[in-house]
Amino acid sequence: MARIFAYSYIYGKYCFGVSLGGGGSVGVVTGSKGMDCKNPPRTLIGAEIGIPLSPIFGVEGGVAVETSRGPRGRLGAFGGGSVGPGGKVTVCQYKLLSNTVIGVVDDEHF
Repeated sequence: MARIFAYSYIYGKYCFGVSLGGGGSVGVVTGSKGMDCKNPPRTLIGAEIGIPLSPIFGVEGGVAVETSRGPRGRLGAFGGGSVGPGGKVTVCQYKLLSNTVIGVVDDEHF
């Protein structure tokens, strides 16, 4: 019987580019399965774009490549929603701040 671990990651994000307005966002990251969950990317660089849907809400997404492993770096993508006016086109760096186990499940219950 194998155990399946669930992890939570917190990344710091530093962006440079063109933005109109401001806001906050939350999203979902893809590209971390299997061993990548135990050993997530430490540093990534990517591009983001945000598009307003109304004066209050918008959508954003991006693609990033891991830079902490050189040419064998992994690729990840994310999508999310934003609150606030305006749009953006930016280049961002993501730094892993924490990696926490949030749950354990036996594979017979999965």
